[in-house]
Amino acid sequence: MAKPKDSKQSRPKPVSYPKKLYRSEKNRILAGVAGGISEYFNIDPVLIRIVFILAALSGGSGVLLYFILWLIIPSQSGLDKKEEENIKNNVQEIKTQTKKYVDTAKKASRNKESRLWFGLILIIFGVYLTLVNFGFLRFFDFTKVWPTLLVALGLILLFRA
Repeated sequence: MAKPKDSKQSRPKPVSYPKKLYRSEKNRILAGVAGGISEYFNIDPVLIRIVFILAALSGGSGVLLYFILWLIIPSQSGLDKKEEENIKNNVQEIKTQTKKYVDTAKKASRNKESRLWFGLILIIFGVYLTLVNFGFLRFFDFTKVWPTLLVALGLILLFRA
């Protein structure tokens, strides 16, 4: 009597393609770097953005890393293009986006109310740093407040969506 074939053995194995890292075109705020990384690792993009913000606040490496990744990671639609062509396209996109944000900042700076708020924030932050540098605010350590601010930012992002 012949043994029946195992159903697992008779099915063809599914073909798996290697995952490719790309800049997301659907989930983007600036360039889609955080969105692409989050899609690659299948995690929430807000976590990736928070990591970039933390890296930017702790020495500025997050900004540099973001721009390097923006330069070298192809966009989702550019996966089939050559590396040199992708870098050329990414440089052009950086140039276009930078011009767009500079124009937006110029328009906002013409608004008297936004200039007033920005000026007040700079003055308050400058006074705070001056007082800390001269030792007048030893009782208030701003580095202990950062985690609370990050939690608040995360909650705002979650509930805004």
